[in-house]
Amino acid sequence: MNDMQWTDEDSARLAFEALAADHPSRVAKAFNDLFHQDDLMASVLEMFVTPEACADWGDFSDGKRFFLDQAIAISTRALRPKEANDVAYVKLVPDSGAYLVKQPRQNVIAYVTFVWRPELHGWRIHSIGQPAPPYLLPRTDLGGTAPRYESDVEVSMESKG
Repeated sequence: MNDMQWTDEDSARLAFEALAADHPSRVAKAFNDLFHQDDLMASVLEMFVTPEACADWGDFSDGKRFFLDQAIAISTRALRPKEANDVAYVKLVPDSGAYLVKQPRQNVIAYVTFVWRPELHGWRIHSIGQPAPPYLLPRTDLGGTAPRYESDVEVSMESKG
């Protein structure tokens, strides 16, 4: 008899592996993973963020503290504003023992705000914290060529500007 059982962690891993390679949650995970390496490689981390936000990240030491000071799980769903296809938000929630969180959770630590930047070949992180409204983001793809994903959830945001 086999003592191994399928767990919630296994389901979360499967959900994550089923995401498209360019899904914002995968980008968030790769970004997070870089902070868990011995050497903080700012030049690599810069490739994950919008050029307009690079100065805000500085040497990424604050980001390293953020990701190392708490156990974080990354949602497998991208929240997408109805009025801005080129923007996505991914929840960072407390890690309750699963690899990634599959079900929507309300106890959010922060949101990763992404902007689709086709000239940079994909999603770029603009900020981590509260979701930045689309009108404040450095958007270059207002026509909406950003990919859509099956797990996306449309959200309404008040658009100004």
